[in-house]
Amino acid sequence: MNDAADTTAARGQGPVRVTLTRDGVHAGDEPPDGFERHRDVPADTPLAEVIADAQRHFLPSIARYDDAGNVVPADATWVVSARPYGQFAVMAQQWAHPRLLPGTRPTVDDLADACDGNEVRLDFDYSYSLEDPDAVFARLAKGALGDPVPPPPPPPRERADQEPLATDARSHLPLWFSMGIGVAAVLATRPSGFGETLWQGAVVFFAASGAVHIGWDLWHRRRGRTAAAEPGQ
Repeated sequence: MNDAADTTAARGQGPVRVTLTRDGVHAGDEPPDGFERHRDVPADTPLAEVIADAQRHFLPSIARYDDAGNVVPADATWVVSARPYGQFAVMAQQWAHPRLLPGTRPTVDDLADACDGNEVRLDFDYSYSLEDPDAVFARLAKGALGDPVPPPPPPPRERADQEPLATDARSHLPLWFSMGIGVAAVLATRPSGFGETLWQGAVVFFAASGAVHIGWDLWHRRRGRTAAAEPGQ
């Protein structure tokens, strides 16, 4: 009997060490025992049974609020892989059983043999949680899983206590400069007749324009709609 056959026979006579690891599901997900578990299982244990047991005892229960404000189970998709074998199964919280990829041999001992070791390391990837598990499984079966769909951006919310966005103060500079030139010219020259009327009209125009501009800007700041200047602009 060759060395590979000896290893397989020896492993088949005893339990296989299985290490479970998972992704965090949100920023505050910090389990007290960490994101890794170790257990010894009989070599002939079906992989689907190990994954289902991990769903019950290791993976977090994903929930959401329904329209009435009640907490109800949510849809959640996990992609299961083994190092260095690769991805081999999809598990969804809304499914009764996990699904193994075509060609995946069914037992823990089979996977340990494919991983060329006496330990099986199962990783549960939550990156595809927002996707339909049937679509994820179909792409995975074709070898074209691709990148996960990113979560949608949160809808904008206006709150009464929300600070207004900063205003780009540089937008005021041309206005204040023009007003300053007009006022300075009137005070310096003090023309008479038609010239005085023209300069006074210019001052009124600049002052009125400034008041309208600043009032409009303050109104938008109050509504939280004035965009902050981007760095480098």
